[in-house]
Amino acid sequence: MLMVKIGPFDATLVPKSSWYKSLANLLDRETWNKIRERELRRAEYKCEICGYSGKGLHCHEIWEYDDERKVQKLVGYRILCERCHLAHHLGFAAVSSRLEETVEWISKITGMKEGEVWKLVDKAFEEWEERSRYTWKIDYSYEPLISDKRITKKNSKGQSTLDDFI
Repeated sequence: MLMVKIGPFDATLVPKSSWYKSLANLLDRETWNKIRERELRRAEYKCEICGYSGKGLHCHEIWEYDDERKVQKLVGYRILCERCHLAHHLGFAAVSSRLEETVEWISKITGMKEGEVWKLVDKAFEEWEERSRYTWKIDYSYEPLISDKRITKKNSKGQSTLDDFI
């Protein structure tokens, strides 16, 4: 199981076949808000990396990847401020023209030189390219609040389907 870590940041990018399949995207709003509020309480309404405690905290899903079986498994959550959350989503930072500021933030939080951070960012994108060559199954079994009825994935014809989920 490959994984690029940059200090406290998991720099593993989500494979293409798993884009938009986070629980935040798939669950009904009520269920996702219950999960988010539970995790905010657990984290005492603070970013679990930098300690920020204002508005706009995000509930980040933590995933592990089984590269042999091509299974992406939800293993937890982390409450993050916007900047720390973006550092976990380097691909989104790149397409949002915010990768440079994100690398600066990672450098500030970790104390690493920006050049060292960029090398790890490049490694994360290489890992993403390899993983994106495959279709991944997704295991949401970690989360006790979900049931198949609450996941509303649509196929290309707009029909609800759970084919990609374990």
